[in-house]
Amino acid sequence: MPSAEEARLLRQPKSTPVLVVLKVDVDSDGAPITYSETLWSAERVTFKVDVG
Repeated sequence: MPSAEEARLLRQPKSTPVLVVLKVDVDSDGAPITYSETLWSAERVTFKVDVG
């Protein structure tokens, strides 16, 4: 569930769930080079994951 600030920024009620996406990019040796954390309104976004 979002914090009060997250809900305000997403313009949604605090009772509406969010999706949290954590991402780590690595170089060709597998060493991490970037990290990000993104919150999405669960009611307004759909993700499709294609593993293949």
